Amino acid sequence: MIFESSPVIEEGYWRTPLDCPFYMTHHGQLFQYFHQHVHQSLKTNPEESFTQCQQLPLELQLRIMRHCNAPTLFQLMHTTRDIRIEASKLFFANPAVWYRLESEFLLQKPSNGESLYEPCFMASIKQLEVHCPFLTSRSWRPDPDEETFESFEDRRTYIEKHIELNIQAFWTTVQRLCPQVRRIMFTQDGSPIPDEDTITDCFRKMTKSCPPSLDVFLYRAEPAQEAVGRRRGRVLQRLSISSASTVTESTLQGGTPSRAPIKIVVPPEKPHRGRVGDFIASQRAWERYCAQRFAADYHRAAVVEQYHFQGRHEPFGCSVAECDAWFDQPEQYTTHLLATGHGTGKTPPGQAEEMVAAYARDLMKSKQKSEELHLKFWDWWELEDSHNPPPEEEVLHQLEHDVLYAQDKPVSEHALYRLIWQVMMETQL
Repeated sequence: MIFESSPVIEEGYWRTPLDCPFYMTHHGQLFQYFHQHVHQSLKTNPEESFTQCQQLPLELQLRIMRHCNAPTLFQLMHTTRDIRIEASKLFFANPAVWYRLESEFLLQKPSNGESLYEPCFMASIKQLEVHCPFLTSRSWRPDPDEETFESFEDRRTYIEKHIELNIQAFWTTVQRLCPQVRRIMFTQDGSPIPDEDTITDCFRKMTKSCPPSLDVFLYRAEPAQEAVGRRRGRVLQRLSISSASTVTESTLQGGTPSRAPIKIVVPPEKPHRGRVGDFIASQRAWERYCAQRFAADYHRAAVVEQYHFQGRHEPFGCSVAECDAWFDQPEQYTTHLLATGHGTGKTPPGQAEEMVAAYARDLMKSKQKSEELHLKFWDWWELEDSHNPPPEEEVLHQLEHDVLYAQDKPVSEHALYRLIWQVMMETQL
């Protein structure tokens, strides 16, 4: 039995190269940072080169480029103008790659100064994944307790009006940050959605206000009761909008686990600097450490799967003495691990054991880096120095005058300033 609280690990995950860190959400969704996405593996470096490529007719050059992987296309985007244009089109047109933004970030309606990401890259994105583990209809609701109403009907009208305004503001933010986006995929990465009414209530409101130029999808963990006899997967569903003359309806289509390759990539960030940059670096280091820690057990499980079934066939049994489970096919071990937690310390000997140990060492380095960057900023924040302006004043000055972060709102309302105070309050609890 696979429990609702178990992470959902995609089939085929164990074929991922294990010579780089695994990053995973708390609920088991693998993703990559941009530098991993464009990193050229040493295994793909050619022994020979074709120096006459640019002398070929343009049509042949384009046909060759269509066979290039993401790292190669990214390198070509930094060459001559004509090649750069075509390589960029192919790079962003990959239907399997979705660039991730957090719903919490988009709900804040961030300005360009509040956004952490490289604006030119964001402007080229065609496929956007919105990670929303806790997105429900309540995310759009205003707080009616702050207002006074003459009747219940006035209160209901106020709520419905502001829900609509908030959803419209969400779509405006998406199109402002990613003006070329054509496909949006909402990822429900938390607990499975309890019933279709909940889906309808949340996403009908969203798709009703969706710009007509966008295709919208939902990518969610399937309930355990729908995965009888197999491991849970994720379901990719299309949210289709019928353009009736009087009303716009949205329906959920599909419902089978997705077998299409979906690669989630965190976009590159703009260069950060100063004390604000120190704060952002500390936050990012902590997030990366957590994502790497969430993936540790499944990196080790992938090592086990590869050791027994990649290029060989060596069945093995569960390492728990009281369990007689036997694994003679890939992924049976992972499925058993998710259902029972058995064998979390099971590691094959030799090179496989060293790979697990190397991951543990890298994880420890990530933790140490996170702690060092955390102390660097917060020790400075708490420092009292009569010869320098107060830390808070210095941060406000940078947020107001640095072109990387400046915006047209009062600096006290800056999202990064509010985030600093939020982290400080959480740290003190």
